[in-house]
Amino acid sequence: MHTHQVFLIKADNHQDALYGTLKFLERYKDKEWDWYAVGGRWSWSGIFDKHRSQIVTPTSTYTNTPVTLTFPDGEIKSCKSGIDAEYAIHDWVSKHPIEAGEVIDATHPLFWERLDDAIESSMETRQWHKERIVEKISKNEKDMIGYLKDTISSKKWHFEQHFWNITNKKLIYNKEEIMKCPSNWYLVNIDTHN
Repeated sequence: MHTHQVFLIKADNHQDALYGTLKFLERYKDKEWDWYAVGGRWSWSGIFDKHRSQIVTPTSTYTNTPVTLTFPDGEIKSCKSGIDAEYAIHDWVSKHPIEAGEVIDATHPLFWERLDDAIESSMETRQWHKERIVEKISKNEKDMIGYLKDTISSKKWHFEQHFWNITNKKLIYNKEEIMKCPSNWYLVNIDTHN
């Protein structure tokens, strides 16, 4: 299962923010995830959207016609089909995460919107898991309760949380703290798989 993760981290620059996030993720390898990509299916780059009409049909199936992609760095790639184009986009984004916009600081115009979206998604998932716990308790079912409790914990990152503040080790953030030095607070966009 893939889940979208947005990590908040304080760093000196985009590269350090990315490195710090990937280092954080390594602690959870084979525990919370078995594979991840920067951006992935939730890429913020906009490249897929720019080429959407070439990649997928109006009925959302992949095209079988050649697709020519133009990447932000000027690279042009010819692909045999829509599915090949999608893989080419993911490949480019994973090799150029900063240029692709997968690591943004708090001065970026979409920073707060993306942060709010991640928090909202996280809260919705936590609420759903809380409801499953109540449901299991009411049916006197004990299976999965421990796992579900882990997913709603605010004391540690979990694969199904969608947001985590790496710097403060919390599920929340302090806007005033970020606004004191917005060029040193970053969001890093990750697609994890478990």
